[in-house]
Amino acid sequence: MVGLLEHRYSIIRRQLDKLGYKEAFPIDSFSLVEHLVSDILSGNEKYRKATQKYHHVAKIAQDFQHGIEPFKEENVRLIKENSKLRLELFKVQEKSDELKSCEFP
Repeated sequence: MVGLLEHRYSIIRRQLDKLGYKEAFPIDSFSLVEHLVSDILSGNEKYRKATQKYHHVAKIAQDFQHGIEPFKEENVRLIKENSKLRLELFKVQEKSDELKSCEFP
């Protein structure tokens, strides 16, 4: 039993050292420290995974933005062309209305 406890203690001690915690702790706090280390390691892993997911999603969004850029440019061109055509149509309609008004009954 003592050997198992010493083994678990040495594992927790190494994990604490790796995390930068060099302070000693009393053996009667071992269970609490073990749980806290477990929570820290779990939190670190969740943070690492969330960061990876964020970078992945950010890359997808960036690729999407690059992919739609040509469509944005084409949309601007089409809007200008549409405005020009509507103006021409308006002028043609005005001329047509003028000609109709000049016609004899």
